[in-house]
Amino acid sequence: RCAPDCAHDAISLSGKKIQLENGSIKWHDRNEGGVDAECTVDFEKQLAEINLSGKMYPSRLIPLMEPPCIDSPSVISQIRRYSGFSRPVEADFDMKLNLLNSDFDMALKVDAGSCTYNNTPLRSAVGLIRASQTNRVMELTVDGLEVKTLTGTMGGKLAYSEKKDVISFDCVSEMDAPDFFGVIGLLNGNELEIIHCSEPPLIKGGGSVSLKDETDDGSIFNKVSGSFSLRRGAILNFKVSDTVSDIVISNYVSTLSGLRATPEHGGSITGSMHFLFPEYKRENTIFETDLNLENVDLRDFCHAMSITNDRSGKISGNIKIKSSVLKKRALPQMEGSGHINFKDGTIAQSPLFASLTPAMAKNVPGISPLVNQST
Repeated sequence: RCAPDCAHDAISLSGKKIQLENGSIKWHDRNEGGVDAECTVDFEKQLAEINLSGKMYPSRLIPLMEPPCIDSPSVISQIRRYSGFSRPVEADFDMKLNLLNSDFDMALKVDAGSCTYNNTPLRSAVGLIRASQTNRVMELTVDGLEVKTLTGTMGGKLAYSEKKDVISFDCVSEMDAPDFFGVIGLLNGNELEIIHCSEPPLIKGGGSVSLKDETDDGSIFNKVSGSFSLRRGAILNFKVSDTVSDIVISNYVSTLSGLRATPEHGGSITGSMHFLFPEYKRENTIFETDLNLENVDLRDFCHAMSITNDRSGKISGNIKIKSSVLKKRALPQMEGSGHINFKDGTIAQSPLFASLTPAMAKNVPGISPLVNQST
């Protein structure tokens, strides 16, 4: 599939060996630059060695991954996850190929400019890809991975197992959460939208992500764990800073534990959050929380509950909530239980309690002077 202007400088024959030296391959696209090529085919050992170095688009490697060279649809599917390259990729490609059974070992050093991966725009991607195929089962690793998106960076390593059709990774990310989940191919439907990040969060973790919607027995295999920290953002409409939490994603369930955050006007929020997203459909997602509030400003509490209130005070206690993440207003559409302590303020005229004021004053002995306060 090379253009007719491909050129090979020297071909030598020695016994049962054919050798190409100082070769070059060019394509119709002059911007692509072309590659230097060397190839040795040893018919006695039934072994071929190939080296390509230069600038090319990754799709140029696809013919090498198809019969009669190699039958490796998994490598092809990984290559096709990339698209929209702004320039040819600087690549150094080495391969050893067994001519009898198509087993191979491959190394590809890649330096790509802006492109798209898993529908996520990238500024650049750098890494060393190693792949091997034995008995038609392919394993792939990427070391020294450095990815930059429009919102931040991610670095680490990953591995792909063709047998399980699973990608395993270990990384550190400081990019917007949608970009991170888009790159790893999980929860990229904004299922965790009740956690709003005003700045890119720091995410450290790893695990395995299935490339199949489900396995032959109807199950899936996704297991990711790690931690995240967020300087500024919001949880359940609470504006917070210095948020930290451990996170575990296991198939259709995600749990945030050891959660700690500081609301906008002081105090603290601690606890856990539990998400369930059947079939990874955003419209099915529900969440449950178990949060402890300590000296949270009444203004922050009322903002989180979508209540307009200019009164002051401090809230402490525990709230348990269950709701769909698609709800736009928090208070009317949540269900749950808990308890709160209110101090250093007044509640009589607060919109949170105003509808109860007449009944409280009439029916609770001794409470009338309290609930009828003017301030």
